[in-house]
This record gives sequence, structure tokens and C-alpha cells, in this order.
Amino acid sequence: MTATRVARVAVVGVGWWACRLHLVALKQNPDAVVVALCDQDRSRVDEAARIFDVPVAVTDVAGVIDAGVDCAIVATPHDSHFEPAAALLDAGIDVLVEKPMTLDPVQAWDLVRRAERTGARLHVGYPFLHSPHLTRLRAVLAGGQLGAPVLSQGLFATGVHRLLAGDVSTQLEHGGLFASSASTYSDPRRGGGQMNSQMTHAVAVMLSATGLYPKSVSAYSNFGGLQVDLADSLAVGMSDGSVATIATTGSVLSHEARIEEYRFFAAGGHACLDTVRGRLGISRGEMPLRGEPDLTEAEANPERATSIALVAAAIDPDRTRPLAAPGEIGADVVALLAAAVESATAGKPVEAYRPPTAL
Repeated sequence: MTATRVARVAVVGVGWWACRLHLVALKQNPDAVVVALCDQDRSRVDEAARIFDVPVAVTDVAGVIDAGVDCAIVATPHDSHFEPAAALLDAGIDVLVEKPMTLDPVQAWDLVRRAERTGARLHVGYPFLHSPHLTRLRAVLAGGQLGAPVLSQGLFATGVHRLLAGDVSTQLEHGGLFASSASTYSDPRRGGGQMNSQMTHAVAVMLSATGLYPKSVSAYSNFGGLQVDLADSLAVGMSDGSVATIATTGSVLSHEARIEEYRFFAAGGHACLDTVRGRLGISRGEMPLRGEPDLTEAEANPERATSIALVAAAIDPDRTRPLAAPGEIGADVVALLAAAVESATAGKPVEAYRPPTAL
């Protein structure tokens, strides 16, 4: 009997999220072995390698490639995803890039094209897209069971105001090994702010559920006295002519009080999704809203599913199974967020970038 293949995995960027989530999940995954860690901070990568018992600790992504890995997670700060992801994809290595995939839509689509050229598989770190309710909703909406889309709505209200103000102590309070740099979430030049840290999730859910992409956006932002956006509201023209509205704020005072809700209206019915309560309701025709089985919070927001999917795809001999959070969705999210930032600054609608070959 042939032994089951185990994926050789690397993690690039061993900050708060990687150590709190990805490394823990990978070490518990029987299909994975973590063989290399990479971080520009020598002392941090050495400490993480010691704690998680990883044999290779390097400060340059070339060392990761030399370690002979099958797949890698890029969990560096928002503004430094592109270079390591590009190098790994060029080497034919499957990559999971944390959200947002990049800050520049041209770079985001560049990563998609690199993956296509080498055959590497490109994932983006959106856990909600792996939930059973999203799978069901995607099939219903994208499959046309409710008819043509008319309006999509999303509200993503969370409690990250301290991070946006530069206070990263909350990460250590919630079991983190290392805290992020204060500027990661609070410096607009580094992609800080509510749009890139939180609205990115809501946009990914709406694009994944509908199978559509954004064409143009009118956006407004409220900074609430911070250096970065604390609240944002977007009106989006979608690729099929339907419209979407998405609102987000990081001002909720506690994680337990957060609100993450979506509404999808189509010509033949509508659907309502609540990812906090794990509820999905679908109404067809004139029938009242009918609920799907409720999920636990872990099922509704399956944080570990992103690395599990990366490993599963890397060892899948078929290599054609669709990804729940592919690079194309990640690139369209980046394009919408970049256009929204420009729109909020300029006070006018802005087209969302998409290369001609992706249309």
C-alpha cells in the first residue's frame, strides 16, 4: 500500500496571526509537516521555530524555496505580501496569501497570472468562504435558483478600533505569541484601516456568493479621529448590472456584540446570511424565509479551514478541484477596495481595475 503523501509547508511571516492560528492548525494537521519558517526578524523566527519545533528558520524567502516545500502561507503585513508570494509562485509552490492579497490591484492580478503560468495554486485567507452556508449560498445564487440578482447588501461591524488606533496589546491578550507592529493597522501608507482589515471579508463573501465582480464604486469614509478609516460605506455597480451596498465599522465595543450580516435579493427570491449566529435563510418566490440548519460559530467562521484547504490542494493528485477562496476573488476584492479608497478621497465614482484578459 502506498503511503499517504504529507505536504511540506512553510510559513512566511511569523507574527500574531500566523502563531495564533496557522502554525497551531498546521501542527495538528496529519496531512502537513511544517519544515520552514521565514521572517525578517531573526530573533522572532528563531523563537517561533523553537516553540513550534520547525527545523528551518530563515530571514529570506529564498531559504524557504531551498527547503523544498510544497506550499506556503504568506502572513506578513498587508503591504509586504507581493514579493514573497510572487517568488513562491514563480517556483511552482502553492501559496495561501493572507487578506488582503495585496494593496495594489495590478500586483494582485500579477500574482494570479504567475500562478497560471507555473501551475501553482493561489489561495487567499478568507475563512468565511469555507463555511457550509457559503457553499450552499453560492450554489443557490450562482446557480440561478433565485433568478437574476437585483441587490446585495452587507454589514460587517466589528471591534477592532484599538488596533486601528495603534494599540496592539489586545493581540497578546487573546493568546498571541507576538504582537503586530502598531503601524500595520494604524498607518494608511501600510494599508491600515477598516477597509483593508475588515471590509475585505465582507466583499469576499459577496463576490463569492454571487459569482460577480465589481465594476465601479462610490465610497464614503469616516476616520472617527484616527489616522485611518474607522467606518466605510460603499455603493457598487456589479458586473451583471445589479447593485451592492456594503458598510463596515470597527467601532463595536466588544467582539461578542459584532454584526456580520448579508442580504441577497434576486428576481425570484432572496437570502439572508448571519455569520455570527450561523444562520442562513432562503426564500423562493412568495414563500417565507426558510432556514438552513444553524452552524456553530466555528463552522460559520472556520478559521483553520484556510490552511486545511491549502494542504489538501497541494497533495491532491487531480489538482483541478475548485478552490473556495481563489486568487481571482482576492484580486477583485483588492481592486474594489483600492477604487473605494480613491473614491472616498476624490468624492466621485471610480472604476474597479480588472485586466482585459480577466473579463
